Amino acid sequence: MRRPSTLAFVLVVLAAGSLCLAGSLVKRSGSFSLGVVPSTPVLELRPDATLCQGPIDAVDAFDRVALKIGTFMRPGQPLDVLVRDARTRAALARGSLPGGYADNREQTVAVGRVGASRLIRVCVTNRGSRRIVAYGSGSAAHVPSRATIDGKARDADPALRFLRDRPRSLLELAPAMVQRATLFGPSWLAPWMLWSLLAAVTLAVAGLLSVALVRAAQPSGTPAAPAQQQAGAPVDA
Repeated sequence: MRRPSTLAFVLVVLAAGSLCLAGSLVKRSGSFSLGVVPSTPVLELRPDATLCQGPIDAVDAFDRVALKIGTFMRPGQPLDVLVRDARTRAALARGSLPGGYADNREQTVAVGRVGASRLIRVCVTNRGSRRIVAYGSGSAAHVPSRATIDGKARDADPALRFLRDRPRSLLELAPAMVQRATLFGPSWLAPWMLWSLLAAVTLAVAGLLSVALVRAAQPSGTPAAPAQQQAGAPVDA
């Protein structure tokens, strides 16, 4: 029979491989967001009004822009979405959303590929004949990004999300996640520290799983022998 230490090592390797496989199978289409929660309708857009948000640091490439819209229980109004370079104001991508969509739902607009490492500005124009409202929360985006409607600053930010057409696995996203974590961490935090921590957590989880499997596979102890009668104890006739 295989020694427990050898069996535990094999199980650790199998468990770690299973975790890596799971990471490769879990897919995400999200690229990045403003970090704003769509908690309430905050920015009303009347016909032909334009809501803009910027500057936004596009830390990753994206193909679509998502925004939760309220329509006041009526069919949604057509929207135009324009992505500009925040410095030069050059148009980078654009798309449109037909009218008729449902109330209080997140809508996704295909705008075409926008590359990473750009400073952008996103504008949404109401091309319909009725008002709509964008969901978000009060001034929650990172400074200096801010929302304006027809050029006037607002004390709220829309809950913009940026999506990719091709979903990526968690393993593919791991390098970018580590890099972003170091950007917002203390100055002494280096990427290799997070990689080491990630490896340690993976091995720890795999080790705990292997210990549980080893214990479950061990045969139960032999049943205890019945206790012998003590000398001099009374015996039933």
